Amino acid sequence: MESYSIPAGSLSSARTRFGAASGLQVLFRTSDTTGLTTGGVSGQMSPQAAISRIVEGTGLVYLLTSVNSVTVGRPGEIDAALAVSGDGSTVLPTINMRDGGGVRGPIGGYVARESASGTKTDTPIMQTARSIEVVGREEVEQRAPITFTDAVSYSSGVTTGSYGYDPRFDEIYVRGFSLTTLSDFEDGLRQIAGNYGTFRTEPYALERIDIVKGPASALYGQSTAGGLIDRVSKRPSATPVHEVMTRVDDTRRYQTVFDFGDALTDDNTWLYRVVGVGRVGEGSFDVEDGRLMLAPSLTYSSDENTELTILALAQRDETDGNVAALNKSGQVYDVRASDPDYDTQIVKQFQLGYEFTHRFGDRWTLRNNSRIGYLDTKAKYLTGSVTGGGWKTDGSGNDYYARGRYAVSDSMLNAPD
Repeated sequence: MESYSIPAGSLSSARTRFGAASGLQVLFRTSDTTGLTTGGVSGQMSPQAAISRIVEGTGLVYLLTSVNSVTVGRPGEIDAALAVSGDGSTVLPTINMRDGGGVRGPIGGYVARESASGTKTDTPIMQTARSIEVVGREEVEQRAPITFTDAVSYSSGVTTGSYGYDPRFDEIYVRGFSLTTLSDFEDGLRQIAGNYGTFRTEPYALERIDIVKGPASALYGQSTAGGLIDRVSKRPSATPVHEVMTRVDDTRRYQTVFDFGDALTDDNTWLYRVVGVGRVGEGSFDVEDGRLMLAPSLTYSSDENTELTILALAQRDETDGNVAALNKSGQVYDVRASDPDYDTQIVKQFQLGYEFTHRFGDRWTLRNNSRIGYLDTKAKYLTGSVTGGGWKTDGSGNDYYARGRYAVSDSMLNAPD
């Protein structure tokens, strides 16, 4: 508790007196406080109570950004999820549906303030009673990962590459539990794995990646105890997007990506977005790495409260069916156990879905989403794990590795019940 004696008058003068009395650094923009007045504050009280009285009636809000500082500014301009107005009410950021914002849109930097994945509602992360980590578009762009596993590998509690280098699947563990088959979600809906094949995710096509840690079966149905990862697709926005990039890696891998989006009508009733990826070449260990992806989407908004978004995806991935290195008695050789010229794994996937949202005032929101997906996987490779295969010794005492051909064909239709 501190003692305050700040008279009514200029808000600029009052915030200076408040900073001296409370010992807090007051962060603000001069343009936000110029010409505003305050009723002042007097008596013994907490810094939060004092600053609340000072900004009351000014139209500004405040946020205790740390134990040593407080930020004062206009609603919606403070980079925080929990700004407070002078009357003590919480001021949440405005969610502009027509501009692609909100709990499933851009996070604006590295630190996300909101996520719909933890509760399936428009709830700030600070008010969600579970551990949620968000990897946003800006972080993905600056790290430039080729695979989805690379995009989440820096997240706490997340383990990738548990079985070494394997570009065939997005193998991810959270808190020790594999998410590959039961906890693979995209836009809030499960991506069911086949007997062998799994849906693959292109990080460039995502707006954000929400990692929900801990059991979430009550919200999402059967999933692992470690949690789940919800991949949030890029979607139409009223803010124009026009981007083309080319990348060349030292492994003879070449990639071109593009991202275009804008409003189709002057009133932003119709919005569109088209994201594409073309990649050819090789990754490590002479492993083929090819991808063709096209993800168009369209949004219709009849008003600020109603929105329908159609999301589509067509993708073809090509890699090798066996990327293991030859080894004998614990000694690993710089030789493929299979043959790069014979190996191949081709995954084709197609998805078409929609998201519908309608708000009934400030308290109630109706959401409905659905998606149908098709997955086709074909692989062939050489392996010693066949009858008569493995390490052998010939009549002269020389060791050799016997291999046999193996093939996999897996198709699946992932449709709503």
